[in-house]
Amino acid sequence: MSDVGPSARSGHVPDAVAASFLPNPGTANCNPQGIGFWRLVAEDCTTQEGGLLSQGFWALFWHRFGNWRMGVRPKLLRAPLSLAYRFGFLGCQWFCGIMLPYTCRVGRRVRLEHFGGMILVAQAIGDDVPAGAVVCGVPVQMIRMRKRY
Repeated sequence: MSDVGPSARSGHVPDAVAASFLPNPGTANCNPQGIGFWRLVAEDCTTQEGGLLSQGFWALFWHRFGNWRMGVRPKLLRAPLSLAYRFGFLGCQWFCGIMLPYTCRVGRRVRLEHFGGMILVAQAIGDDVPAGAVVCGVPVQMIRMRKRY
């Protein structure tokens, strides 16, 4: 018996799931709704096994920061935050070997299980997904929902 639901077999993806896979144009804060920036950072810290020493934590921190800064208005106040983000993002690439731009939608409790050579430029990574379960930028759960050819 297939583990795919009837809506997935018919090619229909639920609206809530489809909305989370819309491209992020990078013009708004696309961090998960219903949780503040610092609580999200604390959650990321506990999700990563190494805590503050984990390279995955720092990749997620700069990703979350990059999204959060897009909610700061006006642009003049956002400019120094954008500069800090660019330095942090590049530093994370150089020292952690992880590229996770803020335009990739990342859910809650995502765990980056290894470091070095990780380029995560998917449209979205869902909640509770370990980075090892991401195939070609699509979480394994979504692969099962899509129509197979």
